[in-house]
Amino acid sequence: MHAVVLDGDNLVKRCIMATAMDDFRAGGVYSGGVYNALNSLATFLRMPEVRASAIYACWDCGIPSRRLSLLPDYKAERARRNILPPNVKESAFKQVGLVRDILHATGVVSLQYKEREADDVVAACVRVLVSQGHNPVVISSDHDLFQCVHMGASVWNLSRREWVDVDNFEATTGVTPEVYVLYRALKGDSSDGIAGCTGCGEVRSRELVTRCVQVEGVPFTTLSPLHQLRRLAYLLTVKSGLEKLSAVECNVLDELSYLERVVQAIDLQASFGGTKGLSNAMLAPSALDRRSFMQQCGALNIPSTAVLYETLADAATRRSLTYNAKKAVDSLPGCDT
Repeated sequence: MHAVVLDGDNLVKRCIMATAMDDFRAGGVYSGGVYNALNSLATFLRMPEVRASAIYACWDCGIPSRRLSLLPDYKAERARRNILPPNVKESAFKQVGLVRDILHATGVVSLQYKEREADDVVAACVRVLVSQGHNPVVISSDHDLFQCVHMGASVWNLSRREWVDVDNFEATTGVTPEVYVLYRALKGDSSDGIAGCTGCGEVRSRELVTRCVQVEGVPFTTLSPLHQLRRLAYLLTVKSGLEKLSAVECNVLDELSYLERVVQAIDLQASFGGTKGLSNAMLAPSALDRRSFMQQCGALNIPSTAVLYETLADAATRRSLTYNAKKAVDSLPGCDT
């Protein structure tokens, strides 16, 4: 069985963007995002290889101040985009809260923390679950969360509807999980306002990282992403004394200070902070409320609500049985509480 960790904002906002204008043209009742998000999650849970033991939905609640101090323009351009008309956007995005409430009624545990993006919470959940011996699966189309594979999770890529795991990671991304953060820092991410290294697209970033692994071997992959970058810079400095560097290699050295900030900003290994409070929140009993689910879905004219509820609530029911069994064992004489 798998503990499912959902990037809630990623799933719901993708569904909203796909349906908002259709909802607007149909009379302004915004429900397409809700239905598609619930149906997408239910479809995933029905996959034969997925038997969910619990579902944790993670939500945005600001950006870590440290990330903004490292990269002041982080996601600034995204906020200025006008993909949807302002009136449509305001109404359509209220569906994020609706989905969160509806999922709560199916026993999904929602997790949200001040100055933390959903990515930070997802990665922290993965670390907690792996430390407890679970096999977590992450649901998101955000490539930043491919980092979770190195932490011990598998990722269901929503955009391609395919698995990303240790077995196909290099075939999917071009690099191994151990050096993925360095690769992402060099390549950059225009959607987040991260330029990366000048002249480094996917191909050149992959070549730089792969060359380091070939020269340094396993010891390079055991370094933290920040120390991998510094080791890359050292190797290029040594090389510059022997031969002329390419333009891209010169850019790595010239932009090293900026690239160090990028690596620190995007590395999700410790971006959340301590996980004790999160661990306790993940143990909270599931709140199953079929009546509330039916009422909320009915108000939005969402079809097949009974089938959706049974699919979504199945994991919570399984989690409650496990939770109650553990509680009963812990209460036995001679057991620690």
